[in-house]
Amino acid sequence: MGTTTGLAGAQSSCHVVFTAHSLPLDRVSESDPYQAQVWTTAHRVARRLGLPPAVWSLAYQGAAVNGDGWLGPSAESILAVLAEQGTSRVVVCPIGFVLDQVETLYDLDIVLREHACKLGIELVRARALNDGPHMVETLAGLVRRWLGGTEGEAI
Repeated sequence: MGTTTGLAGAQSSCHVVFTAHSLPLDRVSESDPYQAQVWTTAHRVARRLGLPPAVWSLAYQGAAVNGDGWLGPSAESILAVLAEQGTSRVVVCPIGFVLDQVETLYDLDIVLREHACKLGIELVRARALNDGPHMVETLAGLVRRWLGGTEGEAI
């Protein structure tokens, strides 16, 4: 993305697609909070980055091959719409995945990137949190609180 630092600075030249794992519709009840939680997470991250609604989307990934009966829209279908609108750069932010694994390293980095390339879109993926220090500190703090300790105590 050139010399742009952070997504907020890139908002005028690219589109951000937040992704989460799709689920079969027959497994998602009306009372299931998953879709609302995914949307809320995407909305809060976009707002925190200063992204106006026109430059970000929410998509699902990992649906079965035929894609019928799964939560959507799919990441592939969002890219097709963006290509039709003339978007040439996309940052994929897999908010549903905190660690790199097959659905980020293969499904996004290889398969979705190839799909984007065929559509004339440059696609990059935001890094996953993995075992970065902020992630580890956050998890350790949650464990300490759950165990009834304080933030300063060692586990």
